[in-house]
Amino acid sequence: MNDRRFSWGIREKLTLLFFGVTFIAVATNFLIVVPRLEAQLRGNRVDEMEHTAQRYGSLLQLYEQQVDTELTSTVAVAQFLDNNKLQEISGARVAIFKPRQTSFPLEPQLEVFADTSGLLKQSEPATDWIASRIIASGQTASGTVEVAGQEHAQAGVPITSNGRVVGAGMFSTTLGPVDSIVKQQARRYLVAAVFALGLALIVGVAASSFIARRIERLERAARQVSDGNFTEPLVVDSADELGQLAQAFNNMQERLGRADRARKAFIANASHELRTPLFSLGGYVELLREEELDEQTQREFLDIMHEQIRRLTQLATDLLDLSKIDTGSLDVKPEQTDVKDLAEAMAREFEPRAARKEAEIAVDVPSGVTAYCDPDRLAQVVRILIDNALSHTPQGTNIRVAAEPSNGAVRVQVSDDGPGIPREDLPRIFERFHTGDKTGGTGLGLSIANELASAMNGSLSVSSKPGETIFSLDLPAAGSG
Repeated sequence: MNDRRFSWGIREKLTLLFFGVTFIAVATNFLIVVPRLEAQLRGNRVDEMEHTAQRYGSLLQLYEQQVDTELTSTVAVAQFLDNNKLQEISGARVAIFKPRQTSFPLEPQLEVFADTSGLLKQSEPATDWIASRIIASGQTASGTVEVAGQEHAQAGVPITSNGRVVGAGMFSTTLGPVDSIVKQQARRYLVAAVFALGLALIVGVAASSFIARRIERLERAARQVSDGNFTEPLVVDSADELGQLAQAFNNMQERLGRADRARKAFIANASHELRTPLFSLGGYVELLREEELDEQTQREFLDIMHEQIRRLTQLATDLLDLSKIDTGSLDVKPEQTDVKDLAEAMAREFEPRAARKEAEIAVDVPSGVTAYCDPDRLAQVVRILIDNALSHTPQGTNIRVAAEPSNGAVRVQVSDDGPGIPREDLPRIFERFHTGDKTGGTGLGLSIANELASAMNGSLSVSSKPGETIFSLDLPAAGSG
C-alpha cells in the first residue's frame, strides 16, 4: 500500500490561518457581546422595578395605615390592591409577603399575602430571597427571582406597622422578553458569523493562493539557480515584503551569475597561465636533453626557463593571495608606517630592473608622512604598481613614487610618463586576469593591489592620459585608526 499523507502547504496553512483568526474573533466577540447584552437588559429591568417600587411602594404602606392592622386579612389586601388598580398603574406584578410561623427551619419562611398576577396562591408558603432580605433588614432590595418557573426582575419595600416590619411589598416583571431579545440577537449574530466565516474562507483561499503562487515562483527560480541558470530574473510586481524578497533574489542571482562567470573565467585563465609556461619549460627541457647545444644557446635557454619559473612562482603567489582574500583569511596588521622609508626601500629594490630598461625611479615623499596600515601589505601594493609601470611601458620611461597628506588621509601615488592606458581598458583595469597588452602578465597584480587597499580601509584609483598614468592609493593617516 502506498503511504499517501496529506501535506500542509503554504496555501492550506494561510487559508486555515485566515479562517481560524476570523473564527476566534467572531467567537470571542459573541461570548463578550451576547452575555453583556443580556446582563445590560436584565439590569435595566431590575432598575425599572427599583424605580417602580420607590414610586408606588408608599401605597402599600398607606393601606397598612388605613386598616391599622398587621396584614391579617388577605381578602382586604386583595380588595385594596384591586380598588387602587396598583398593577395597572405601576405596570408591574404586585405581591405581598409576610413572615410565616414554622417550627421547621427547612420549610419556607414566607407566606403569600397577595399576588395581583395570580402566579402565587394566597396563604401559601413561598420562598423569595429578596422578600426575606427586606423583612430581615427593613431595607429595600432588588434582584432576580424565579416565580412559577419564570424568571422575574424584582424590587420591593418593607411594610411596617407601629415601627415593626410586618411584610414586604414586591414589584416584579417577567424577564421573558429579555430572553427573547437576547435569543433573537444571538440568532442574528450567528447568521452574521456564518457569513463572515464563509467570506473569510473565500478571501483566505484567494489570498493564500495569490501568495502561494508568488512563493512558488521564488521556489522555481531558486531551483533554476541551484541548477546553474542565472539568466532568468523574477518579475517584481509589488513593493511589499514578497516584492522586496523577489528584488533581493534578483540581486543575489545577478551577483551569483557574475561570480559564476568570474569563476569560470578564473579557471580558464589560470589554466592557460599555468599551461603556457609549463609547456614552454617542457619544450626547453627536451631540447636540452636531446640536442647538443653550444654553451651560449644553453645559457639563453636557461635564461628563458628561469623567466618562466619566475612567472610560475609569481602566478602561484598571486593565486594564493587571491585565495586568502576570497576566504577572508588575509592577515592585515595595521600600524603607524613611515611612507618615505618604505617608498625608498621599494625604489632600491627595483633599481637593477629599472636600469635594464633605462628608467629612473624617483621618490618624492616628505619626511613625517605616516599612514596607519600594514607595512608589508603597503609594500606589496607599491611593488605591484612599480612592477606594472616597468612591465607595461617602453624603454626609458621614468617612474615617480610620491606621497602627501590629503583631507585627513595619506595619498600614495605611483606615476609614469609612458603612453598611458587605453580608454577602453580603464573600466576593467582592476578585474582579475585582465591584461590590456601583450606583455605576458597574469592580469592579477592590480586586482590584488585593489583588494589589499580595501583590506587596509583604503582605496585604489587610476587616471591616465597620453604621457601620464597615475595610480593613487588613499590610506588612513596615523592616529585615525
